[in-house]
Amino acid sequence: MKLVQIYIPTEIIHYTLQKLGELSLIHVVDLNDGMNAINRPYISDLRRYDKINDILSYFRDKIDETHVPINNLKPQHLKYLSSYSQHDIDELEQKLINLRDQVEHLYQSKQQLEKQEIELTEERWVYEKFDSLLSTIGVDDLENDEATALMSLEEGRGNGLERFQISNISGIISKRLAEVFERILWRTFYGNVIINISDIDELFYNFETKEYEKRCVFSIFAHGIEMCKKIRKLANSLDLPLYDVESDLELRKQHLEVLKTRISDINTVLLASQKTLFNQLTSIAGTLEEWYAVIMKERHIYKILNKCKRSQYLKGGIILRGWIPAYEMDKLQEIVEDIKTNIDRNTIPIVNELDFDNEEPPTKQETNKFTEGFQNLIDAYGIAKYQEINPGIFTVSTFPFLFAIMFGDSGHGILMAIFGLVMILLERKLGSMKLNDIIEILFTGRYIILMMGFYSIFSGIIYNDCFSKSFIFQLKNSAYKFIKQPSIGSKFVTTRGYKEQGTAFLFGMDPGWIDASNMIVFMNSFKMKMSIILGIAHMTFGVCINVFNDIFFNKKINIFCEFLPEIIMLNSLFGYLCLLIIKKWLTDWTGAVAPSLLNVLINMVLNPGHVIEEEYMYFGQSIVQVILLLLFIICIFWLLLAKPYVIFAERNPHNKWAKWRYLPIFTKSKFFGGGIEGDHEETERLIGSQYNEEYDPLNNDDDDDDDDGELNDKGEGEASSSSSSMNPIIVEEFMPRRQKEERPFVDLVVDQIIHTIEFTLNCISNTASYLRLWALSLAHSQLSSILFDKIFVMGFADFIPKKLLPITIFISFAIWFFLTVFIMCAMEGMSAFLHTLRLHWYNGKFYKGTGYKFEPFSFEQIYKDEKNAQNPSG
Repeated sequence: MKLVQIYIPTEIIHYTLQKLGELSLIHVVDLNDGMNAINRPYISDLRRYDKINDILSYFRDKIDETHVPINNLKPQHLKYLSSYSQHDIDELEQKLINLRDQVEHLYQSKQQLEKQEIELTEERWVYEKFDSLLSTIGVDDLENDEATALMSLEEGRGNGLERFQISNISGIISKRLAEVFERILWRTFYGNVIINISDIDELFYNFETKEYEKRCVFSIFAHGIEMCKKIRKLANSLDLPLYDVESDLELRKQHLEVLKTRISDINTVLLASQKTLFNQLTSIAGTLEEWYAVIMKERHIYKILNKCKRSQYLKGGIILRGWIPAYEMDKLQEIVEDIKTNIDRNTIPIVNELDFDNEEPPTKQETNKFTEGFQNLIDAYGIAKYQEINPGIFTVSTFPFLFAIMFGDSGHGILMAIFGLVMILLERKLGSMKLNDIIEILFTGRYIILMMGFYSIFSGIIYNDCFSKSFIFQLKNSAYKFIKQPSIGSKFVTTRGYKEQGTAFLFGMDPGWIDASNMIVFMNSFKMKMSIILGIAHMTFGVCINVFNDIFFNKKINIFCEFLPEIIMLNSLFGYLCLLIIKKWLTDWTGAVAPSLLNVLINMVLNPGHVIEEEYMYFGQSIVQVILLLLFIICIFWLLLAKPYVIFAERNPHNKWAKWRYLPIFTKSKFFGGGIEGDHEETERLIGSQYNEEYDPLNNDDDDDDDDGELNDKGEGEASSSSSSMNPIIVEEFMPRRQKEERPFVDLVVDQIIHTIEFTLNCISNTASYLRLWALSLAHSQLSSILFDKIFVMGFADFIPKKLLPITIFISFAIWFFLTVFIMCAMEGMSAFLHTLRLHWYNGKFYKGTGYKFEPFSFEQIYKDEKNAQNPSG
């Protein structure tokens, strides 16, 4: 990774940044990091393009509402779009504003017409329902007062609306509010009003909720002016539309005909308005993606400009600084040559390579389709620092292996491998489709699923386990001989297995254990001890790999003050436990009681130097255990005190240990990065910058003299090339070489105390954490056995008639296969996946995870990210 600083003249700023965005070369550094966003130089231009982007988003929303297809643009085709000048952008902006005004006017007109049509339709339904209501009411005698008339109307035998002062209030109400409204009226007026509610056989669009809903017609009959006023106030509080219905039948019929005519006329105008709006949006949809891509480019170019600084020494132009991979420098040179050829020979960017002694470069991990999923798992926890060993490489093997230990069944592994293989074969088709979140995650990890399936098949062969059953159903291939012996009373016969001396099963677990009565006890012990061995091996691997990072970064202090005590501490107790496990496995305990290794380890700590007879395993065991325990205790203080002491000694410039950690460990080794020219000078410069009191990083005479000599040796033509150096004062203005900041000694001591406590406790907790390999493996095998024996085997039961056997076998197999796929493969697979992820994130982590990702300025990636944000479901 190289740190470059590019001076870009004003005339070619836009063209240069556009080329950088198309080629995805440079990770831009924000030179205005401490500046408020509102005070940045190009904030006004950025706001302008944000407003244009809002107009395009408005068009997209309206087009989606009308279901007009949009011509999609592939991200890789962005580079082929025609370039827009500033004049073209101004014209496009004005055109988009005019189009937005036209669409808004058409949309508002359409919405007003729709509201009028809904209001007239509601009024039509009120008149139709009111007429049908009154047509069912008739009386032969009239009552003498209003109360009796209202009672007769409630009983359905009154037509005294004209004779008596009985008022009618009619309107429309949503069906979900109808019951509530009726209850409120009943409790408010104590039953002195009559309300009739009738459903409408039509759906109405609600402009507030933007959903269709069912509505009802209500008619309220009451007497008295004050009561009617209260009813109207109550209806207005619920925003219910009310309509005055004529009492005369002929007038109602005439008004109903008028309403139908008006509705027909509005429908005609509404159809014409919708057609005009649809045509307008269709024309916009044809070029919307191109406009969006152009504005997206301009918007992000100005975002990059806000990260640059204007030059104070060269008139016009900007200074851009960024990180670029070393192998991409040729492409950067091609941009300069392109500008020199096609734009202006005398106006070209000037590129400078800068030292980044105290700068932390970003991390770029090269991946392909196979390694991308594994790298995403690691990056989800933390990005490895620049030039740290990439943990994703080892994850390709260790992740599916630890998963398979917990998911050890060849049958389930075959199903999982088939699923991953199908997605790989269909990856081109699936990659071009819009997938939901779950399918997208599975598709991204298709190679992880395939590898987990393959490793599960292998571990299933080791366990001799396929759908909870052995690969070998005959016991003749077993290393055990089985003899049937009568039990007490000779009512039952027991089968006992005896292993022949000097014989062993060919590969994996002996099939004689699969259906043995003590199979769980044996497999329990075997898998628990295997989990401890694999866990210690995984943690030791992480500690050992970490030393390569220390060698590469020349951190000799970490090697002698952290790596050595950590590796001794980890293996003095738990590495010793692994050796005892192997010793116990290799020893023939026939005729003797095998010692409990847990008790051996506990007594080793609580009662050092004393080994009881039941725990004796080899000659000199007590002496070895005392030595290992002393090493464990010594390493705790070694890890706690050594590094702070060395750092304290280094900070004294007169101490003999002051310079030792800057010397390369292996000066001639190519494997460890030694033998590079300039290492000695770099070491001396670092030491000088820290301990020379007269050293001034901003006024280094030696460096200035060297820079001046280099500038004098170069010709005029060479000075104008991309590789020519700028005036040193310009470089120093933006990136002065400064002393390396040192943390306070107290902070370092506190960090070391925390690290010591954390590592000591992790030796115990992480070892116990690896027991999840045993627990999940045992649970998986037992659950698989239950599904097979209690569901699938039931289809072969003796009590089932032979004629029904094909049906019962098919049904039991279908149920068993369904549960196997969704419980054993899906749910158990997810559980094993999460536990494996936890082991990789915490237990086996050997990298700092404090880096940051290399994110180049790329139009293609920005376009993909914004499209994914617009369509989160796909």
